[in-house]
Amino acid sequence: MKSQILLVLRPRHLFFIVMTFMGFVAHPQIIFTTGSVLCNTSGVCLGSECTDPNNVSDGDPTSFGIMNTAVGLGCTVTLSASFASVQPVGSWLGFEVEGSGLATLLANVTLRARNTGTSEFEEQGGSGILNLLATDRGFLEFQTTTVAFDQIELDVHSVLGLAQSLNVYFGFSNSSKLLFPLPVSLVRFDVLSQDQDALLLWRTVSEQNSDRFEIEQSLDGNAFNKIAEVAAAGNSNSEINYSYTDHNIGHYSNSVIYYRLTMVDNDGKTAYSPIRSLHAPPSDHIRTYPIPFHDVIAIDIPVGMSGSAELNITDMQGRLIYHRRDNISDSQTGLVLTGLSALPSSIYVLTIRTPNDIKNIKLVKQ
Repeated sequence: MKSQILLVLRPRHLFFIVMTFMGFVAHPQIIFTTGSVLCNTSGVCLGSECTDPNNVSDGDPTSFGIMNTAVGLGCTVTLSASFASVQPVGSWLGFEVEGSGLATLLANVTLRARNTGTSEFEEQGGSGILNLLATDRGFLEFQTTTVAFDQIELDVHSVLGLAQSLNVYFGFSNSSKLLFPLPVSLVRFDVLSQDQDALLLWRTVSEQNSDRFEIEQSLDGNAFNKIAEVAAAGNSNSEINYSYTDHNIGHYSNSVIYYRLTMVDNDGKTAYSPIRSLHAPPSDHIRTYPIPFHDVIAIDIPVGMSGSAELNITDMQGRLIYHRRDNISDSQTGLVLTGLSALPSSIYVLTIRTPNDIKNIKLVKQ
């Protein structure tokens, strides 16, 4: 009787399955594959196929793609998943997989790291790439020695007289070898425009040993800086929704702002979410920075705003806590407010009133 092959591909989106490890270096950074997932066949492949490969990157850990290799020789089914940036030489890479007779199946599996820019690749196969977690489940992984890569590929080669199957959960790159799966299942991460703000929304369906989420922002999609933290639940087996608002994003010089989350567990280990982007509001809005502020606020004045100005800061109850009068010249591009260190950490509203205009800007004090 033929055994059916089922290749389940689960999204590695945002720490959706973040890993914990034993004997790990401090603060390992797990990078998950993102974007479109390709599945191709080569050779004589009648009956061997993939369906729904993009389920791997849809952010839903309950969805999957299906990969079948039929009985026979001469067919290879290849799954290709990409990273948002090139991973350095010396990184570990691979997939978490599950399949009946996994150790036997390894004779017909090849794992490959590829640089799509240079066409260089490095590959391994056989039992040496398996780190077994439980019966018929583990990581297929190896460490690159010569190639920096932005894509990883998994080949399953057909076998005469046997239909094969693999469940593939996610692809990853990491500074160290992965040993044990661990804990945050993140099924949603969205960044939405809300007036002059960016609203970040994310959802987990389970957490173990989680400490916090760090919100990071970038102007180029590569270099990220932490702008805030949100406490995590710690341990949970139910759905939890999180949110964070990045206020007044119009003050950034770029038209597109990039965001990602970093999940940090109680042992200090971390993993990244996928990157999300948002278009900033038009440049004619008033910009304030830093966000959040501590004791000083710098204000960029848009062209055309001039004359006698009244500046008020009120709290969320409408109480006036700061007042200043100034005169904005036609050539003036900015103002600086000082002496704000005594204000409690909270959200405030800055109102700038001139003879021809009134502007209200949200402020965040940390």
